[in-house]
Amino acid sequence: MYDGWFDFDDPLHFFEGVDAITQMDFCSAEPGIPKDSEQKLDLLNYWPNLDLGLIVRIKQMYPESKFILNYRSPAETSDSMERWHGLSERMASQSITGLPIGRGNRPSELMKFIENHHGALRHLFRDDPNFLELDITSESAGEQFQEFLGVEVPWWGVANKNEKTTARSHAT
Repeated sequence: MYDGWFDFDDPLHFFEGVDAITQMDFCSAEPGIPKDSEQKLDLLNYWPNLDLGLIVRIKQMYPESKFILNYRSPAETSDSMERWHGLSERMASQSITGLPIGRGNRPSELMKFIENHHGALRHLFRDDPNFLELDITSESAGEQFQEFLGVEVPWWGVANKNEKTTARSHAT
């Protein structure tokens, strides 16, 4: 997305033939070499889903695009992030839009980050018929998803359930 945006002024330039983009964020625990670097090793860390400028550009260029905020409470999301393969630790080690380096090690920080992002999206997409805030914990989430997209979804559920039942303990 960033290569398309910066090189062609079109975040979706390299997505011809793609109908949907999901899970846009990436925060690796393994070092990689960023594009155009002088072999400086760094963790690969991309969060275009948090970049409101990029989202606005997509809305401008593709006004019929649909956007979905997969929502669950900030406390549940924070808990999940803490249990998901060290995600909160990786996030705290990187600078992420809305979550500066060194932040995110405490549940209260993750929840504030999540709440702020949700608030920004609600503001950006207020009254936009191409935006759906989908409570993924709702019994009707699958039906809402299908109705919004106008397609049949043959399965709705959890395919990547995190079997860890407790987050690492630390002060809030």
